Order: sequence, then C-alpha cells, then structure tokens
Amino acid sequence: MKRILLIFASVLSLFYTTSAQSVGIGTATPNASAQLDISSNNKGMLIPRLTTAQRDAIAAPVEGLMVYSITDSVFYVYKSRWKKMSFRLPYTDSLQTTQSLFHIVSNGSGFGIMGENRNNSVGVVGITQNILPNPSFFPIGVYGANINTGSASGSGVYGEHLGSGIAVNGFSENGTGGKFVSANGTALQTEGSSILKGKVAINDDASSAHPSAALDIKSTAQGVLFPKMTTAQKIAIANPANGLHVFDTDERSLNFYDSLYGIWNCYSDECKTEIITISSSICKLDFYNVYAKDKKANKYLVIIQPGVNITGCLPGDTAINFANMPGNAVINIRNYGTIAGAGGNGGNGRIKNGSANPCPGVLGSGGTNGRTGGSAIGTKTGVSISVINYGIVSGGGGGGGAGAFVVSTDYGGGGGGGAGSVFGNGGDPGISMTLIFTFPFGCQTTVESSPGLPGTSIIGGLGGAGSGGGGTGGIGGVRGQQGAPGSDNVFVGGAAGKAIAGGSGNMLTNVGSGQSFGIVD
Repeated sequence: MKRILLIFASVLSLFYTTSAQSVGIGTATPNASAQLDISSNNKGMLIPRLTTAQRDAIAAPVEGLMVYSITDSVFYVYKSRWKKMSFRLPYTDSLQTTQSLFHIVSNGSGFGIMGENRNNSVGVVGITQNILPNPSFFPIGVYGANINTGSASGSGVYGEHLGSGIAVNGFSENGTGGKFVSANGTALQTEGSSILKGKVAINDDASSAHPSAALDIKSTAQGVLFPKMTTAQKIAIANPANGLHVFDTDERSLNFYDSLYGIWNCYSDECKTEIITISSSICKLDFYNVYAKDKKANKYLVIIQPGVNITGCLPGDTAINFANMPGNAVINIRNYGTIAGAGGNGGNGRIKNGSANPCPGVLGSGGTNGRTGGSAIGTKTGVSISVINYGIVSGGGGGGGAGAFVVSTDYGGGGGGGAGSVFGNGGDPGISMTLIFTFPFGCQTTVESSPGLPGTSIIGGLGGAGSGGGGTGGIGGVRGQQGAPGSDNVFVGGAAGKAIAGGSGNMLTNVGSGQSFGIVD
C-alpha cells in the first residue's frame, strides 16, 4: 500500500511540474491563464463554511482569504477587514473612512443610481450620523453632482414620483435637510405643482431659517425677483390666491391680490387702490368732495353695502358724480344697494298773458319740453367707471313734453313726470293771466287745462289733458327711458337719465339678481 501511494505521489509531482504551473481538476487541459482550473457540469466548488464567530476567530488572516458565512449567508474576503463579496438584498455594511463607500459611474445615457419603490415607500434614502465630527467636512446623507464636461446637461440628483408622494425628501434634525449649489447653472429646478415642506432658508452662510419664518432669505448683494408680467397677463391668472404677488411691468410696481375685494392692489402711491365703503344712504353724492379729497389715489374701489340708497335730491339730479375728480382715475364699484338718478319734470303747458291788460313782468309761453332724467352715475373723460352690480343701477325717466295749442284760445296739458328714486313732477297746466283794475286789484290767473301727474319710482306719470283743442301732455319715461312728447309732437319728452353718463369705455355688469336701467357711455 505504501508503495502504491509513493508511485501516485511521484506521478502527481511529475504532472505539476510538466503542466506549466496550471492545475486542472476535471479537465486534462487547464487554461494557461489559470493556476487552478476546475471543470464540471454537475458539481460546484465548496469553500470553507464558517459562522461569523468562527470567521472572526481566524488568526492573522492573509489578504485575499475567502470564506462563506453561514450566519448571514454571504461570501467574505479579507482585505484589512472582512468584506462582503455578494450584494444581496437587504444589504447592510458600515465603515469609517474618508473615501466613497459606494461609487458608481455611468458613461452612457442611463442613471448612475436609480431607486424605485412601488409600494408607497421610499426609493432611495441617505442618512448621515455625525458620530465622529470632522470640522472640515459636513456630513451628508445623499450627495449628487453633475460634472458637465460635454455639451449636454444633466442632473446631480433626480427625483420623480408619479403618484401622490415625494420625489426627493431631505430631513435634518439639527442641520440642513437639503442643500442645492450651482456655480453657473440651476441649483434647484421644479416643475408642475412643487412643494418645499417645512422651514426653508436661502442664504450664503448656511444658517437655518428663523423659527417664525416659513421662508427666510438672506443676502447682502442680491434681492428677490418676483414673476414679471403685464397687467393683462396678471388679470388672466385663474383663481389667484389671497396675497399672491407679481411685478406688474405696466404699472412698474409690485402687486398683490386681495381676495376679500377681488382686486389686484399695489404698494406704490401711483397705482394703489384706495378702498371706500359706503354704508349710509345719501343723495346727490359728490365723490371727490366727500371721499377722494382726503384719500387721494389713481384707483378706487367703492363698496356700496346692501340697503344703502344713493339717489338724487331733487328731480333731474344725478345720484353719484365723479365729474369733479381733479385728474384721471379708475373707479371700480361693487354695488349691493341702489344707485338711482331722479326722474325729470314734465313740460309745462301754455302761459297766455292778456293782450289788452297784460300782467307786468310775466312772459307768455307756448309750452315747454320735458326735462332730462338724472343719471345714476356721472363721470367725465379720463375717469373710467366699472361697476359689478348686485343691486340696482338706474337712470331716471325723462319728463313728458307739454301739449301744444293750435289757436290762441287753446291750452295744452302739462307733461307727466319721469320715474326715478326721486320722481319727476308733473308739468304745470296751461294758464291765462289778466291784470284786474277792480277789487281785488292784481294779476288774475285762470287754469285752462290739466297738469301732468308725477312719476313714481318705476313708472312715469300721465300727461294732463288740453283744453279748447290743445294737446295732451306726454307720459313721463320709465326708469332709464325718454319721456314721450305731447300728443301733437311739438314739445318733446325729456332725455333719459343714463346708468353711467360721461366719458367713454365705462362698463357695467349685472351679477345674480342685479338690475340696471339706462345706457352706459
């Protein structure tokens, strides 16, 4: 038996010597580049299997020594320490070093690292614990850099979330949750509806946001640039948030949206909107002398509260007048009450002074036209009016024209008064006048025809009947309508009061149950 073993050993020794340092197991022709070439189609290679404790008990392991740990089912190789060879999930390792623990370079168009989670969790998480502080280095959980050596652009860190979660999430208990730095490009770019959650600090000294500030911006050499747009672009913003800020390039001023009043306001005196609230009824309001004289501005928002009536004081009066504004102005009115001009008076019938014995100082008249109704709002060129109307805006009706006479013995009736908040009076009847020399001495007046009837708040009064062949007075106009002429069309009805009179380009919009009567200049 010993003789056989010696012969086998001799043969093996001869084989090793003559095989050019290559050993083959399962093959007679080991690869020349391999020190050991194992070949099999139904078996593998089994290296030493140890527990973690047994592995760690190996005395002075040589660099490159390899074992398989049955404790965590991982191959290990020794290089200054035992290191995992396999990348099996979940993978955990730790090392104190100044070098990169995990460094992947992509030279193509793909991602260097891509983390994807499809079960409402996190794709990539980076956590740093500053256990051994290094004063020359800030601990960073995830660091992304794009070194653009070519003509194409790239991203240092890219996060995409197609659901309702967070694409990139940075958290720091005492330090910086996310830091974005760019020497020449864009440090942070967001698209769509983007959210920075928590307190955000933008500065050059890496200081934290003030506890009372959601956004804390510090700089000694730069400012904050708000979105710049024209007035038309600003107004076109759909459903602007209360307090939304933009820079209006037409007004050359920073603007903010006031959702309480539904207006864009600005910080500059040249374009700020002065808000005036009218809570008490008043007649024949001169806006400049009552309000604007002490609150000078180029823009006004006038709020007329529910139940407030702004009317004329006398027939033919305009309810609220902006014609005394000293310069150009933009007036926006939100009307929840009533703005109503007064109705016009009806035309008067004929006055005939006696030819034989005339009354001294009395001029005869063949009759008169109806009077113009008062407008709801009066303005002038350069002062534009825009009304959003939830209540009533109405011009007064014109007074009816008087009836005419045909022969000297005829007398026309008075015209009817126009409709209005203050209605127009009916026109006087036709009268004759004669100087009397017997007791009682004086000028005697005789009513020869009927007077016109006064209007009401919504309809005009009827004209009076003539006498001796004289015409009937015209009917007063309803709100915002011209009065009718006398029956013989000699004396015309008064013009209608307008909803907005004067200037040009004014606007009135009825909302809900809002009503308006009369034209808008």
